[in-house]
Amino acid sequence: MHKDNLMLKKNYKKLWLMAVLALLTSLTSVTSWAQAPSMDQYLGQKLAQDSTVTVGKLSNGLTYYIKPNAKPAKKVELRLVLKAGSILENDHQQGLAHFMEHMEFNGLKHYPKNELVDYLQKIGVRFGADLNANTGWDRTYYMLPIPTDNPENLEKGFQILGDWASGALISSAEVNEERHVILEELRMRDLNAQTRMLRKFLPELLNGSRYAYRMSGGKDSIVASADPQLIRDFYHDWYRPDLMAVIAVGDITVNQAKALIKQYFGQITAPSNERQRTYYHVQAYTNKKALVVTDSESTSYQYALLYPARKRQVEKTVGDFRKSLIKSIFSQSMNRKFRDLAATSNPPFANAQLSLSGTVGAVTLEDEGMELDVTPVGNLNRSVRAAIGALLNVRQYGFTKEEINTVKKMYLPYYENNYRERNDLTSASFTDGYADAFMKNTPLIGIANEYGYVKQLLPTITDKDINDYAKTVFITPEHYFVMVTGPKKGKLSLPTEDELLQLTDAAFVQKTKRDTAEKAAIELLSQEPTTGKVVAQSQDTALSTVTYTLSNGIKVTVKSTDFFKDQVLFSGIKYGGSNQYGVADKSNIAFLGNVIGAMGYGSFTPTKLNDFLSGVQASVGVGLTGLADQVNGRSSVKDLKTLLQLTYLKLTSPRKDTALLQGFLSKVEARLPLLKADPGNAFKDSLTKVMYGHNPLAPMVIPSQEDMRNIDVDRIIQIYKTEFNNADGFHFSLLAM
Repeated sequence: MHKDNLMLKKNYKKLWLMAVLALLTSLTSVTSWAQAPSMDQYLGQKLAQDSTVTVGKLSNGLTYYIKPNAKPAKKVELRLVLKAGSILENDHQQGLAHFMEHMEFNGLKHYPKNELVDYLQKIGVRFGADLNANTGWDRTYYMLPIPTDNPENLEKGFQILGDWASGALISSAEVNEERHVILEELRMRDLNAQTRMLRKFLPELLNGSRYAYRMSGGKDSIVASADPQLIRDFYHDWYRPDLMAVIAVGDITVNQAKALIKQYFGQITAPSNERQRTYYHVQAYTNKKALVVTDSESTSYQYALLYPARKRQVEKTVGDFRKSLIKSIFSQSMNRKFRDLAATSNPPFANAQLSLSGTVGAVTLEDEGMELDVTPVGNLNRSVRAAIGALLNVRQYGFTKEEINTVKKMYLPYYENNYRERNDLTSASFTDGYADAFMKNTPLIGIANEYGYVKQLLPTITDKDINDYAKTVFITPEHYFVMVTGPKKGKLSLPTEDELLQLTDAAFVQKTKRDTAEKAAIELLSQEPTTGKVVAQSQDTALSTVTYTLSNGIKVTVKSTDFFKDQVLFSGIKYGGSNQYGVADKSNIAFLGNVIGAMGYGSFTPTKLNDFLSGVQASVGVGLTGLADQVNGRSSVKDLKTLLQLTYLKLTSPRKDTALLQGFLSKVEARLPLLKADPGNAFKDSLTKVMYGHNPLAPMVIPSQEDMRNIDVDRIIQIYKTEFNNADGFHFSLLAM
């Protein structure tokens, strides 16, 4: 353990008391990393590989990833990854990749019929919660956690993966039995408005790509009548070792895992007359195309602008990693700008987000395409102009130094925390990353190497780097796809497809003005609180805790734990809660947290508070249950002082800002008709009223217009101060290393 951490562990109780009494504690952390011999040489180096993971191949082409990991003890996470999914179905097989996934649980060589699920449940593996699988366009993924308190379980686990790979029975009787299950899944899928709209717009969005016509559920008609032999054909063609990876992470040695992989997978052979595994793409748009898609049960309006698809770049060198950091900082900076616009007193949109990979990147293995998504408020044209105007503003004027530094400050603490906690991560947290590396042929860098690269490269990234990148991204697209989705009827006036193209083109030729920069705060608290005293102390040897009673009535219980190396967990509770308030305050109680959060604390608006806390690992939440007032927070050890200052700020200084409140309320009111149009929400609302006998204090599912009118900001602030300004009665608990 690092010397600084040892000192922090030894002294944290003292630091806690000092912080509670005066909030004057100051913690520092010093780390170092060897400097590269020269930047040009460094950037040209190949990315280092994660030395904690053993990656290899069997002679038949099967890939494996093995990582011994101590947490949790006596458990191994096993995965089988198949680089094949619905994209490889023939026309008459649509839906059978997913059908095949189901058949892996309905009869295997060593576990006929339902014996697999029966066996796994006996050893404590729950079907659905633990044991599961999914089928996508390019991938089929099987997940199997195995408890190893009985050594026999581990070998059985690899045997099951081996059976999935080459021992599925696929009997006609079981196929016909399973049809009904799958058809019910498909029926439930099509009850979803978003899925129905997805089927309409995906062919245009993906520019006629094969991906648009190979959704994993397939066609009901094929699932209902397909000959079982077609499923066997799919299994025979694509479940083969060169397209498979086995992942083993957990309480296992490398030699153990290797031996079991060789035993259960080494004898699998590729099929004769092996079919070529084709990798499909989304071609770049060659014209401008617009689409308006509606559904009577849709609960939101959405505008999406997609740039032409391009080939995804794979990181291979340190220079590539630096470029990815620049892209990430740029993306975070842009989305932060959108966040600030959405939080104004007269927001042009409810939300906007830029993605550099977009829907195309989420669907395909090798392509990506920049995408702007906007949730409009009131007027679609205004929302689109504001979002695209923000892009143009950055293209012309760039981000300010303060904007970029605010984002950059987040990176090093994030990676530093990951590095410190790397040996405390659970086995399941690694498996998806290894599966993704197999699917996309990307290197496994590992947490330690990533931390080293960020420490070296982050200081070299300048404002010019970010703003130069913005100019290459924010070109006015010659070709694009734009769409609007939403309900058939609603407050928003939907354009025709021609009008949608016109308003998008018009947004790109607008003139923008340079943003005015505001001075950032330098202190969280405008005035430090008055120092109190410890008036009593007690110890619980059974729980290894110490409880301090302070002069203001607060009790603080402190416990040392080594579960995480760099984490402080903090909570407080006192008797109170929402049940003290009657019908007259129903709306005020229901919206208390949202209203206070929308206005901010002290001199900070919500966005300014987020900016101030950039790079700080400290967060605090305040709220009411039926019977209690609660505070919950967490931080790194070095940010303990900020955690306590933030707690003090939120408990004592709710901020009144009627302009920001009105902005928040306008977004809520725009959503209400859409919530009522959703059958699921409408059912929950009606059911709740019936279950509570139409009691006026029944929980609020969908607020009415009257509920909105009953929100009284002054009363909300009064309730908040009554519950949280008075410290007497609070009992806080703190757990730290």
